[in-house]
Amino acid sequence: MNKEPHQGITTIGCEVNSLVVSFERRLWTCKLWDIEERLREASLAKGVSTPPDALLIVIDLTQSTSLEWARNYINNKLGIETFGMLVVGIGNKCNDKKKSVSSKEVRQLFQQYHFEYYETDVVDNVGISQMFCDTIHAIVERRIEQEHEIHQDNEMLNEFSQSLTSEDIEDCKVV
Repeated sequence: MNKEPHQGITTIGCEVNSLVVSFERRLWTCKLWDIEERLREASLAKGVSTPPDALLIVIDLTQSTSLEWARNYINNKLGIETFGMLVVGIGNKCNDKKKSVSSKEVRQLFQQYHFEYYETDVVDNVGISQMFCDTIHAIVERRIEQEHEIHQDNEMLNEFSQSLTSEDIEDCKVV
């Protein structure tokens, strides 16, 4: 994470949108990316990019194949690279007259894995703001918690190193 003293940069996810939010008296630049899965996996494997803070899995509620794709993706593709990542399930087109996928079934799928779930409709602007606000809030809270843990670890290391005597250091020398 590139960070200046009062600014954190976090990534959700070619950049689709970018938003700067103020939280805990700091500015956070949140970026939404839409990148093809195989390109993301390749760049992560090569160490070219940092993993995203969140993964948004969108199901088109008018297409039953979309639910099957999501189920397959969750069961077969999500792995260690998503450990610690916020995963959010989205059922889009919830108000569409052609809706053919049960909201209950989709909700159960995501709840089974303890993922957040939102229903949205881009056309009617339903649930979009709430989903993004909640997601950004959760990411920022995680980042602050991680920083706090790192700070505590550093304090413990400092205390430990200050308590070492020259005899302790002598005992630790590698031969």
